[in-house]
Amino acid sequence: MAAPGPPVPGPAPSAAQPGAVPAAPARPEPSPLALARGAAPAAVAAQTPPARPSLLAEPVARINEALSRGRIEFAAALAQQSIADASARFGHEHPEVLRLRELDAYVAYRANDGSRAFRASMEAARVWWRRKDPQALQNVLNAAAAWRLVADPAQGLRLGEELIGLWEEIVGELPGSDDGYLAGARARMERLAQRAGRSAG
Repeated sequence: MAAPGPPVPGPAPSAAQPGAVPAAPARPEPSPLALARGAAPAAVAAQTPPARPSLLAEPVARINEALSRGRIEFAAALAQQSIADASARFGHEHPEVLRLRELDAYVAYRANDGSRAFRASMEAARVWWRRKDPQALQNVLNAAAAWRLVADPAQGLRLGEELIGLWEEIVGELPGSDDGYLAGARARMERLAQRAGRSAG
């Protein structure tokens, strides 16, 4: 990454339990290619602040400053406005706009808004993957971390199906990808299905 984002509070990652899906990190982690090669630690760092886009340094700096001061709602508003402005200027799928979406997903994750973080990460992942860019994998891992914040089992199942569909495609086509965390996501789907069944009963 060209420049680190704001520090992420919280304890350092611990060893993942069998069947676990990615958890939030305490610090920036390896690149998507490193993750694909299985070089990441046991607790993979999914939600990390993306690198600063060169053409959008000013809005990104303002968002990061708001995050560093704990002004999460203000950072979220800045991120949304910056995405709208950058999309109008560069187009919705420009790399700079995608990186802003990644930052927006991180802001939503910091706000414990799992649904919005999930959606932003998946939107970026799909665009990256249409270009066969391995950055798609990191965004899928980000989406998986956001998915963990979704407590409602019915919603979790819907989002999980969407997540796993793209994840399976990436793992199937990206050489050297490790599908261990994907297995953990499948295991969570089973637990969500059991919870949804109990709720329906």
